[in-house]
Amino acid sequence: MPLSTPFRESFRLIQKAGPLKVATILFAALAIFILVFEQPGNPQEKALRGQKYFIPLFNLETVSGLDLILSGEGPTVSLEKREGEWVIQNGGTLPADPEAVAQLLEVLNDLKEGLIVSKNPEKHALYGVDPQKGVEVRVFAGEREIADFFTGSSEKLGKEYLRRNGSDIVIEAVPSLRNLILDPAEWENG
Repeated sequence: MPLSTPFRESFRLIQKAGPLKVATILFAALAIFILVFEQPGNPQEKALRGQKYFIPLFNLETVSGLDLILSGEGPTVSLEKREGEWVIQNGGTLPADPEAVAQLLEVLNDLKEGLIVSKNPEKHALYGVDPQKGVEVRVFAGEREIADFFTGSSEKLGKEYLRRNGSDIVIEAVPSLRNLILDPAEWENG
């Protein structure tokens, strides 16, 4: 069966160019394809690219308040944005440490839906996302609450976890949030 004309011309070009040149061209085309479509890099970063944000309505400009209810019957740290400055609303008004608040807000902004690790409410304590062990975080934009969730960790498992209040689903926290939740005195500026 005779070869079609376009295929015959391609075959002649390959014969003229030589197998090494053809192999080089094919290798370069494959490398470009991989770079464009696979986007190599850190596997964890790659896995996070397609993930949804944990707090979809979070916006650094519109967040006006944070309540951090520490484990068990621990104290609540209420942070509020007033006239562009963050203050602590715990029995008075004290200026909050702007660097600590900025770090927490950046992590909240970047928080992604991690892997689901459990849907069993009996395991909330194991993952540290129950009211007795976890820290409840409430985020406000104006008067509207845009997030209410528990964050916790498990010494046994060595990771951090999140659970929305009212949900049984526990997910891995990406990125880490727990080390940014400070005791009440540590939020003070100065």
